[in-house]
Amino acid sequence: MYLIIINQIMTDKVCFIIMPITTPADYIPVYNNDSDHFLHIIDCLFKPAIEKAGFKPILPLTRGSEIIQGEIISNIENSDLVLCDMSILNPNVFFELGIRTALNKPVCLIKDSTVEKVPFDTSIINYHTYCPDLSSWVTKSEIEKLASHIKDSYSKSNNCNSLWKYFSLKSVATPPERINGDNEKIDYLMMQVDAIRNQLKTAEKSIFVPPADTYNYQLEEDVQEKRLNYFLRNLEKLLTIYNIKHEDINMMVNRSSKIVNIEIKNPQTKSEAILNSLIESINNISEICDIKTQISS
Repeated sequence: MYLIIINQIMTDKVCFIIMPITTPADYIPVYNNDSDHFLHIIDCLFKPAIEKAGFKPILPLTRGSEIIQGEIISNIENSDLVLCDMSILNPNVFFELGIRTALNKPVCLIKDSTVEKVPFDTSIINYHTYCPDLSSWVTKSEIEKLASHIKDSYSKSNNCNSLWKYFSLKSVATPPERINGDNEKIDYLMMQVDAIRNQLKTAEKSIFVPPADTYNYQLEEDVQEKRLNYFLRNLEKLLTIYNIKHEDINMMVNRSSKIVNIEIKNPQTKSEAILNSLIESINNISEICDIKTQISS
């Protein structure tokens, strides 16, 4: 009975993974020509090792292999432990590690054996090196070793971040007090929408305007098709930002007239302010792309 209780206590704790998601082209040959290497590392090594160590893993993935930035920050802030994979020295990973370190919360540092040197003094910072080979006879022992490192890192942390001793930090970052309600959500959503809008305006100069000296009807058709496709790709980003699932909308695309009809189903699940913000964002992006949209809810 005692062992069962201890196990239940441990599995109530969560471990968020910060790591590279995509495998850069230069590294694909290094990882046995596996273009999805790090996705396979999650499934075959990290997830089973975290569970074996007694934690619930929170994966760095959501619908469409994207994750809303605010959710990442929330997981970094609130998870009992963060597993940080420094492999390929990914800048985003070190940025997220910096946030966790500023909060002075426990982190478990790891890297794969392809990384020869990390930017820390190895005599001070405790990290684990794992073998990136995903052969079944290799991962079995790697899971055991990684699980042991995770448990050791957490038990010795005293709920603090080991990098504090290395950097001699003294002031703990305090997360800002959150104001509940739609206004804060809309402000954050619009920041992400503005980023998309700026990207579109940059793209507009290069791909949306046909060269004047070669202008003809067929070229105009090609440009219009590019506009439509670009709009649809960015509409997908908008739906992700506003957490709208594909089953929550009906969409009909008339490629000949370049008109997109969008029906938002079950609008009562979203507040009126959030819906109005979404509709305004769609209209703004469609205007930049010169695509007609008809939206109903």
